[in-house]
Amino acid sequence: MPIEYPFGNVPEYGEPDQVARGIWRVRLPMHPPLKAVNIYLMADGDGLSIVDTGLNNDATRQVWEQLARGFLATRRPTRLLLTHHHPDHAGLLRWLCERWNLPYQMTSAEQERLLPGARQAGSQDADGRMLRAGVPDEVIHWRRAAPHKPESEPAGLPPTEWLPMAGGEQVRIGQDDWEVIEGAGHTPGHASLFCASRRLLISGDQVLPRVHASLDTWGGLPPDGLLQRWLDSFARLQSLPQDTLVFPSHNEPFLGLHTRLDEMTAYHEGRLRTMLEMCAQQPHSVWDIVDATSALGQTSHALYLSCGTVAAGLDLLAARGLARRETDADGIERWRPTAGAPANPGL
Repeated sequence: MPIEYPFGNVPEYGEPDQVARGIWRVRLPMHPPLKAVNIYLMADGDGLSIVDTGLNNDATRQVWEQLARGFLATRRPTRLLLTHHHPDHAGLLRWLCERWNLPYQMTSAEQERLLPGARQAGSQDADGRMLRAGVPDEVIHWRRAAPHKPESEPAGLPPTEWLPMAGGEQVRIGQDDWEVIEGAGHTPGHASLFCASRRLLISGDQVLPRVHASLDTWGGLPPDGLLQRWLDSFARLQSLPQDTLVFPSHNEPFLGLHTRLDEMTAYHEGRLRTMLEMCAQQPHSVWDIVDATSALGQTSHALYLSCGTVAAGLDLLAARGLARRETDADGIERWRPTAGAPANPGL
């Protein structure tokens, strides 16, 4: 089934757009290139459940206040569900829960990433790994500064009740049961929600129709096995019906889930081939590969994300017995094919 976009309109920021019975998509502002994050409002008894929050900044709070005066004036929020801990999804977790006294649901692995000190501990480990990967100072300095920017960090956990959810469980929202599909790679315990009776999937960042989500290598997760876990997480999604309507966190709702999963797999396997071919010509560090394959003018943020994805790819090549790392005299880890590895493997 080819990828299709059944909704022709792109609503304005803060304008609820009904995408299914009892489900509204709301676009919240973000910086380019993504420009927007989708949150979802879901009819739930006499009120609404909210999926994700948007960034912790004034522009997003203004949109929520606009919704409170309009769409939410007669539909009181009763619960907040989070796909994962990233700031465009959980940035206003505390603010929304305190404003409407909401309980919140997210997986344990994601909730742990919001505990005090969790990001700092991961960041200290990431510093050393980035230096060994040859990442330049300006990118490392950007990463160190990012947590001190309010919109780059959720404002802490709320005092309201946390309701854990886990893969395989059913979450009742309104009249429908939604299966929690827990994935790994982009974040440690990303939750997508699937309603079998209606063939609807709230995919979060696990499946996006036009862009590829980054891998959480530098955010505190070691690269060991990260890309393989990401690819493995596609298996449960591949088992969903082909005509499932997907509600992603970025871009537009779409049909063609299986096609997109195949594209995502082919994209990563193609990158692995490219990296191995580059390392066969001469040893490359993570940064060597990013520098050679990134478009000119990329922001430090974009380069930081690319470094994490490349590091996870090199780790997978090593796990497959195709590449190995060596540390140079300058302390930089560079990668070369293992003895006997094919120069152009059919990965």
